[in-house]
Amino acid sequence: MIKKQFKVNTDYDYSLDIYTITVDEEFEFGKSLEIDDGVILDFDKDNIPISIEILDISKKLAIKKDDVQSSNVSMRIICTPEILEVSIVFFYESHDQKFEKIIDSKLANTFNIPQIEFATA
Repeated sequence: MIKKQFKVNTDYDYSLDIYTITVDEEFEFGKSLEIDDGVILDFDKDNIPISIEILDISKKLAIKKDDVQSSNVSMRIICTPEILEVSIVFFYESHDQKFEKIIDSKLANTFNIPQIEFATA
């Protein structure tokens, strides 16, 4: 299994409520897959994950947009011949308390994605 750790860039579009996590390296875009309702995973031409977009993120996490904007994130993607699993953890503070919200998606690997374990650095 290929194991990769990437530095990522994050972006939050406050007005559209879209959160994007993108690897911080050069890549050639290949395709996008909606892996869950409003969760879109992008791959490069070699089927390696390169970014993820989460639509309506504040609603999905049930938190304020300001908390999304100030959050930190970690992400892990594991792909076996059978399963593609994505786990994203959002860390944020509100009223001097620390919180975590998690988005987990798991689906059958019917997309010819190579075996890989991908994590943010």
